[in-house]
Amino acid sequence: MYGVVSALCYFLARDLPARSSQNAYRFSDFPTYVFSSIFRFAFVPRALAGGIAGSVLKNIIDGPVKNGCKRGIFSNEAGLGSSAMIHSNSSVMEPVRQGMWGIFEVFFDTMIVCTVTAMVVLLSGAIDLETGLSAEGINDSVLVSEAFADVFGRGGEWFVTISIMIFAFTTVIGWSQYGAKVTEYLFGEKSVKFYRVIFTAAVIFGAVLEPSLAWDISDTFNGLMMIPNLIGILTLVPLVIRLTRNYTDRRIYHMSVDPMLSYDPYLQEDFAEKMKTGEKNGKEE
Repeated sequence: MYGVVSALCYFLARDLPARSSQNAYRFSDFPTYVFSSIFRFAFVPRALAGGIAGSVLKNIIDGPVKNGCKRGIFSNEAGLGSSAMIHSNSSVMEPVRQGMWGIFEVFFDTMIVCTVTAMVVLLSGAIDLETGLSAEGINDSVLVSEAFADVFGRGGEWFVTISIMIFAFTTVIGWSQYGAKVTEYLFGEKSVKFYRVIFTAAVIFGAVLEPSLAWDISDTFNGLMMIPNLIGILTLVPLVIRLTRNYTDRRIYHMSVDPMLSYDPYLQEDFAEKMKTGEKNGKEE
């Protein structure tokens, strides 16, 4: 089939008259000008520089950038939209104040906890600082615990092990609650029981999976969860700007403006009344 199409194109193009444009060529010029131009333009310095730059950029994105983003999501969940379900249950009346706590969580977890952990690992000698790879005889799955044991002794290893166990358990409980709330919202309260059964089976199944496969599945579903959330965030940017500007005008610049506490006019009226009377839906500073 390919040969028939090629032959047909040849016979059709062979007798095409030249265009009136100055840059048009006949089919007879194909070997001399058209085909040779592929090689002439492919090996000019500009094309060579573009190819090298593209290759370097691809390796950077496919390597450290992609892996850093994937592991960073597991560290602070920034961009997933999961923490909003927890922050929304707060008794804080000001949405901007609660949002600031969310920003602080990401900063503290990433810049403080992860940086301190990285410093301990690098200072322990578990990572070859010349190549960036794990030192010989170091198992990647227990890299952090071995690094803490080397620096702080046996107590450091136990500290990391117990911390991971607690954090992993609370993470499972937290994500179970996230999924239960979403299931209840989509399918009703009765569907939560079925969700919990499926979630428990998934936990058991995930515990016996190969680590690489478990990471790939988690990364895939995190990406699918992130896409609609980021679309929602971009859509809500104007509202966030208005809320933040209103908050800074009142709290920082001490301007006399009415507080903006919600996008919903009924909630806005209710929250504003509670703020005036000092009730604030419980207690708030």
